[in-house]
Amino acid sequence: MLAGLAIQLTTTANAIVFIVLTIITILGIVVIALSPESVTRVPGALRSLVPRVAIPPATRREFTAAMPVIAAVWMLSGLSGGIAPSLVRSVFLLNSGLLNGLSGFIAPATSAVIGVMFARLDPRRSMTIGIYASIVGAIGTIGGVSAGSLAIMIIGQAVAGVGFGASFTASLRLIFPLAEAHQRAGVVAGIYLVSYLTFGVPVVIAGQLAGPFGLVPTVFWYSTVTVLLALVSLRAQLKLGRQMSSASPTPGGRA
Repeated sequence: MLAGLAIQLTTTANAIVFIVLTIITILGIVVIALSPESVTRVPGALRSLVPRVAIPPATRREFTAAMPVIAAVWMLSGLSGGIAPSLVRSVFLLNSGLLNGLSGFIAPATSAVIGVMFARLDPRRSMTIGIYASIVGAIGTIGGVSAGSLAIMIIGQAVAGVGFGASFTASLRLIFPLAEAHQRAGVVAGIYLVSYLTFGVPVVIAGQLAGPFGLVPTVFWYSTVTVLLALVSLRAQLKLGRQMSSASPTPGGRA
């Protein structure tokens, strides 16, 4: 959003954006350096930097059920950050830095707010809400593009942001408690490996396909893939919910 405002209102957008980012980064380093350590220091700092992905058996069912929607919401995030600004210019024919910035801002901003708001909600319920929201958001985004309505596209992105915040937060809360403390770093690595691959690779492929096939058809099929992935997770989550309900102890003490 800051970048869009700088482009819209000034002639020094590059300087403004990178100076602000530099200041924020320096402040972040200072805060981390001054923060008290929360664990006891042990030898092996360099060895700990070696990447290691590990999904322990206790977490695999929840991990497998959550991964499709995690892929879907990160793909939608890539759509907002990588393709939506191009849609503002090429589909809606608006040369506006402010609107470009808004199209990239609305989904992650909404997801951040929802992630905090849903932190105390039952994670299974939050996951289900997030899946439905990601489906509605994807349909709304491509619906706005197809109908030539920027407002509908922005609303769709906002709803997709709800899906991201709710489902991604829920996935962490569903998976982490199943791992031992020493296993959680490997689980985090696995989750973010899926997240960043689906954030980056599909949008690059979409960018390559937009030339020969057109931007709108590419976005349509891109959004369709995210809906299908979310539906896979929805089926898995509903199945897990039924299994856990049937396994819950009855008042008489029998499962």
